[in-house]
Amino acid sequence: MSYAVVQTTLDVPPVESLRVAFQSLPQLTDNDAALMARDAFGILVSSLSLDDANTLQLVLKNHGVEAHVVDERNLPVLAARKRIMQADALAEQLILYDSLNRPTPTDWSRVALIAAGGVNLTEFKRVAKTRIRHRMVGIARCGMSVPVVETDIKHSEKNVSNLVLEIFLDGGASRYHILADKFRYTYLGEKAGNRSADNFVMLVCDLIRYAETAMVNRGAVAMTESPPRTFKYPTRHAFEEESIWLLFSSVKPAEE
Repeated sequence: MSYAVVQTTLDVPPVESLRVAFQSLPQLTDNDAALMARDAFGILVSSLSLDDANTLQLVLKNHGVEAHVVDERNLPVLAARKRIMQADALAEQLILYDSLNRPTPTDWSRVALIAAGGVNLTEFKRVAKTRIRHRMVGIARCGMSVPVVETDIKHSEKNVSNLVLEIFLDGGASRYHILADKFRYTYLGEKAGNRSADNFVMLVCDLIRYAETAMVNRGAVAMTESPPRTFKYPTRHAFEEESIWLLFSSVKPAEE
């Protein structure tokens, strides 16, 4: 069995505390400490033996970082993302639209978690460049020049910050994924502006307003501030890890 060391709060642990604690286990390094401090969004270390997890938890506590040991089988597994491009956040109900634009009315009490924020995502691009070259064909003196089309294909990747929203239903059993600039904000009507970022904030605020019993991640809370603020997650993993932590914390007390 594998165990994880899970934070009791989402406060970012000091790098030095992690560095000292990680020295208690030979498989952890100073580089791991720096990475965890940047990417710590609930789960500090996973895939440990019970003895190693208990050792690390105790040393962390001695250096001011509160955490507990959790059997990884007890941590929620996030449902597969369902990408949607339209939803109506209405006072009476939430309406979700599938890829064929078919509406599904949803009671607000089913919304378990609203997670939003700026997330660094890796985008892959395929660029095809075409050029024409002339090639001689036939016998030397009687040959003729024939145009030949050649295509070079190059692949590239880059990290791009996106405004992301995920809506979890039924305790996390369903998960709907929204990208701000790929979404239709039809329900906003005349309130909709020209900037997708502004419309995105209104959508998040409406979701929080109507889903009164739902948990809300730090990124979504930041968008309700005045003025709205974008809480940035360094990676998709960090964004998802916070959702795991919130879903776990909602059903299981930190008792281990």
